[in-house]
Amino acid sequence: MSIREVGGILAVLNGEQAGLGFNDIVFGDTILTTLKGKVVQVSAAQFMKGNKIPAFPARAGTIGSNVRIERKGKLN
Repeated sequence: MSIREVGGILAVLNGEQAGLGFNDIVFGDTILTTLKGKVVQVSAAQFMKGNKIPAFPARAGTIGSNVRIERKGKLN
């Protein structure tokens, strides 16, 4: 086993980390996991912090959405 850096997308919504994507991606702010023996959707941002908080997917993209690309701390 080895550790390698891979390109990915860190999604931020209203200044808060909202999700993470890599490879061929579709952005979503929830992920599937098990909670009390059931498969449920939870907040992706909270899951990355170690919390399993049930959540419904939110609509992230709107006509006012701003997309920017940042690589190694520099905007492209």
